[in-house]
Amino acid sequence: MSKDLFQRLPGWTEPWNPEPGESLDSAWDRCPDGRWMMAMVVETGVRPRVVARAIVACVRGLVPELEDEPPWRGLLHVADAFGRGEMNEDALRQLLPGVRGPIPNEWHHAMKDALGPEVDSVEPSVASHLLIAALHPALEAEHRSRTAGLAIGYLAGVPAARARTEARDSVVRTLEEQRGALPQTALVHVPAVGSAAWDETSHRAYAYALGGCADEIRRLVPKPWARRR
Repeated sequence: MSKDLFQRLPGWTEPWNPEPGESLDSAWDRCPDGRWMMAMVVETGVRPRVVARAIVACVRGLVPELEDEPPWRGLLHVADAFGRGEMNEDALRQLLPGVRGPIPNEWHHAMKDALGPEVDSVEPSVASHLLIAALHPALEAEHRSRTAGLAIGYLAGVPAARARTEARDSVVRTLEEQRGALPQTALVHVPAVGSAAWDETSHRAYAYALGGCADEIRRLVPKPWARRR
């Protein structure tokens, strides 16, 4: 899946990376980006149950209402049960749809169709597949790591898009309230939601969302390399 698809998300920013030569301890403690944190969690071999708990916490923090929407309701319930130790890997394999390789082309096309400057909702056909791939024990860690980061990056676009829309709506409401005080000749143009005029707002919301995910992961996951010392 090419990065340029995600660059169409409102507020999208380049993934964070540690400073050259920075220790993993330092990077872990100060990372503001849940995408990097989740990739590190999967790549370093953290137990799948811990990964599941972290992913569920991130999803619920980014878009809480998904808890009540299919197919997310079932997916989050399954991931939660597995994360709490109430379900083994065999049961998880049976309950998650079969995923055995790289993201199929139809997912790529679904993502391409779903992303745009005015995205304000999650496409279940895209985000739920990313979540399944991130959780599925049949996939290699490298692929699960990539898709876990993609899922968080995609979902973070939802609060960013909402912030962009709310900022524009606020301006429109203010102008409506002040209409009587404006000269009759005044012509006020409010940029469209997709305009670059609202980029700063969506960037702040996107960064805030990713930072919230990073905090959740730090709360739930011990430093992955600490257990090896």
